[in-house]
Amino acid sequence: ADTRPGRPSRPLRRVSVWAIVRRYARQAGITGVSAHSFRVFAVTNALANGATYQQVQFMTGHADITTVARYDRARNQLDNSAVYWIDF
Repeated sequence: ADTRPGRPSRPLRRVSVWAIVRRYARQAGITGVSAHSFRVFAVTNALANGATYQQVQFMTGHADITTVARYDRARNQLDNSAVYWIDF
């Protein structure tokens, strides 16, 4: 989004987010990270910290709750993901 004064804000497009993530990952020398990695991290982190499936479903906009359940099953695989090691 254009943050210059006097310019209206607008949501980032999916392609823009991907380009930003790719650029900074390259600069940092990190491989295996995508914009989707951050989405997976946010969902699994929310579930690990007590969010309900319904809350996560609302947050992500998933139409089917079984999609959220797939993220929950993937929580044990976080140690293998590069994004898990980023200190926020």
